[in-house]
Amino acid sequence: MAKKEVILKKETKKVLVEIVRFCVGTVPGATLLYAPLYILTEYYEVWYLGSLVIASLISFVTNIIVQKFWVFKNLDKLISVRQVVAYTLVSIAYSAINTGMLYILVDYREMHYIWAQIIITIILVAPSYLATKKIFAPKLNYV
Repeated sequence: MAKKEVILKKETKKVLVEIVRFCVGTVPGATLLYAPLYILTEYYEVWYLGSLVIASLISFVTNIIVQKFWVFKNLDKLISVRQVVAYTLVSIAYSAINTGMLYILVDYREMHYIWAQIIITIILVAPSYLATKKIFAPKLNYV
C-alpha cells in the first residue's frame, strides 16, 4: 500500500471518529435543548418558539465546551475571543434558521413541535459539524 493511501486512510478514520464524537457530544446540548423546550411549553405554557429561544441559550454554554475540548480535542485551555464570537454568530444563525423552520413545520405543516424539532436537528447536524469544526479544530503548526 502506498504511503499516500495509508495517510488517506488515517485521515478518513480520524474524520469518521470525529463525526461520531460530534454526534455523541451533541447529546448533552440536545438534552439541554429538548428538556426546557418541552417543560416550558407543556408545563409553563410558554409559546413553543419562546421556549426554543430560552432552551437554545441554556444549551449554548454546554455545546461550546463539549465541542472545543472533547469533540475536536482542542486542548488549548483558553477559549479565545475569536472562537466565542465565531461560535456565537454561528449559533445565532442556526437558531434563526431553526426557529424559522420550526415555525413553518408547526404552523403550516401542523406537525407537533417536538417531532418538528427532531427533523430540524437531523437536517442541521452536518452543516453544524462543519461550521463548528472550522471554529474549534486545533490548528496545525508546520515548522
